[in-house]
Amino acid sequence: MNNKPIVFFVSLMALTLALVVVFQLKTDPFRNIQPQVQQQTDPHQADTAIALFSKNCARCHGSFGEGKGKNPSLRGVKMTHEEIAQRIRTGKGKMPAFDKLSDEQIHLLVTLVEKM
Repeated sequence: MNNKPIVFFVSLMALTLALVVVFQLKTDPFRNIQPQVQQQTDPHQADTAIALFSKNCARCHGSFGEGKGKNPSLRGVKMTHEEIAQRIRTGKGKMPAFDKLSDEQIHLLVTLVEKM
């Protein structure tokens, strides 16, 4: 039996996996955000901010704030801390209000967005 196709396929899959891991490590925008958020908050709050973003924002703005479809990117937003917080609280256009979030949760999200 000829094992060349199987060996080729397994090798190709291993190479693909290795490239995905390397690419993810080099392009993960949250890898530098967590230490930056931790400088302003306690260490556990950085994880909380990322979890809040994943739960409330990533669906429309992308997992890393890169934008999704017609929804805008959050990277390099030119708004003040309070303007971002107000947008989260009240929404605008198609963006819903997140008025159930506490002031602390909103602060964590704003800090995260400012670091994108």
